[in-house]
Amino acid sequence: MSRYPLAQVQLVNPREWTAQIKKHKRNQNDREKLLASERAAMEALGLKPCEKHPDHPNKCTGNDNDVMDAVGLGLWRLGR
Repeated sequence: MSRYPLAQVQLVNPREWTAQIKKHKRNQNDREKLLASERAAMEALGLKPCEKHPDHPNKCTGNDNDVMDAVGLGLWRLGR
């Protein structure tokens, strides 16, 4: 943290912002919270929604899993 001495860091456990909801459902909920322009930006980048994997109930299909985790964390922090 010495590189940014004025930065404020908040460490958050995943259970605090995910509420223990399955990843595909949480990512779907977070995507619905986005503004139309934010969703359009994700689509323009070629990010496909996380959907329930047919063979593995705790895994997702799509390629935006990690991105949506970051987006979800940001939405949680902003109170959206």
